[in-house]
Amino acid sequence: MRKVGIVAGIVAIVCLLVGSLSCAPAGPSSLIMGVGKEGSFAYVNGVAFSRVVNTNLPDVEIDVSSRVGYNTCYIIIGEGKGELDLCSSETETMCQLYRNEGEFANVPKDNMIYAGVFGWPFQVFVVTMADRDDINSFSDLAGKKVCPGPAGTAVRPLGIIIFDDIAQVWDKVEEVQFGSMMDYADALKSGALDACIGYTAGSGVPSMVKNYDAKCDLKVIPFNDEELNRMAKIPSFIQISTPAKQIFAQDVGVDPIISGAPVGGFAFARHVNTDVVYEIIKCWWEHQDELVELVPQVSTFRENGEYLNNAGMDAISLVPIPIHPGAAKYYKERGWWKDNWVEGKVTPLK
Repeated sequence: MRKVGIVAGIVAIVCLLVGSLSCAPAGPSSLIMGVGKEGSFAYVNGVAFSRVVNTNLPDVEIDVSSRVGYNTCYIIIGEGKGELDLCSSETETMCQLYRNEGEFANVPKDNMIYAGVFGWPFQVFVVTMADRDDINSFSDLAGKKVCPGPAGTAVRPLGIIIFDDIAQVWDKVEEVQFGSMMDYADALKSGALDACIGYTAGSGVPSMVKNYDAKCDLKVIPFNDEELNRMAKIPSFIQISTPAKQIFAQDVGVDPIISGAPVGGFAFARHVNTDVVYEIIKCWWEHQDELVELVPQVSTFRENGEYLNNAGMDAISLVPIPIHPGAAKYYKERGWWKDNWVEGKVTPLK
C-alpha cells in the first residue's frame, strides 16, 4: 500500500513539473459551458453539443449555463475564477475581445478565451426592393435610409462592418430603426427604408428575412471586387457563397449570394486540460450526424465544416487569437494546421 502511495505521489509531482499541460486528469472531467440565453441559437447549439459529448465521452460531462449571453461569458472566463470552462463564440466578438473594445475593455489579456472550433456562418448581406432602379450598388446608397440591423442585437455591429469597413458608405447614409424586426419589410415597401441588412444563422433563415421574402419583391445588392478585397482583410469575416434558393423563395437578382460572414463555434478557457479539449473537439467532428439531427441549422458544420473551421482560424490569426492546444493537437492530426495559426498554452487557475 505504501508503494502505491509513493508511485501516485511521483506521478502527481511529474504532472506538476510539466505544468499539468498534457497529463490527463484523474477521473471524470466536469465542465460548465456558457451559452446564450434560453431560446437563442447559441443556447440550442450549446445544449446539442454538450449532449453529444455527454453521450459519447464517458469521462467528460458538460453542463450548460444559460444565465448570460455569450459576450458576458467571455468576461466571466476572463476573470480567471474558473466559473466557466467553455462557451459559445463567434469570430467578430472574439476579435472585439482581443482588441479590448467596448464591454471587453477591462478583460485581462492573459485570461482571454482560446478558439476551439468553428462551423456555422452568420452570413450578412443587404437587400432593397427589386424595382429600385436607383440602387444597384453600395455606392448608390449615399443619401439613403438604411438599417444595419435591429438596435441592441448582435446583427447591428455586423451590418455596420458591411456599410462602413467594406462598402465605405456609412458616413453617407442615414440610419433608421423601427420597433420590431417584423416592421422592416413594410418599411422597405413604403419607402421609409431604402435598404436593410439580412442574415443567416448557420443554414437557418431568421424570421426577419423570411418576412422580407414573403412581403417584398427583393434584390440583393452585390459586392464589387474592390469591396470583396476589403472584406478579405476584415479579421472576423470570411467570404462565403450561398445558393440564393437556400435563403430566398424568389429571384433576388444574384445567384449565388456572395458576402461576408463571421463564423460561430465554441471557445475554451485557458485552464482546461489539453487532453480533455482534444477529446471534445474530436467527438464533435466524429459525431456530426448526431449534431445535425439535434440542430439542423448546423448542417453547415457537417457539409462544409473543414472550410468554415479553417477559414475562421485564418481570420482570427490576423489579430492574432490563439487556438487552444487541445484543438491544435486535433487539427495537426488532421493535417489542417497552418503556419499562420497561433497555438496557446494551458494556464492553470491561480
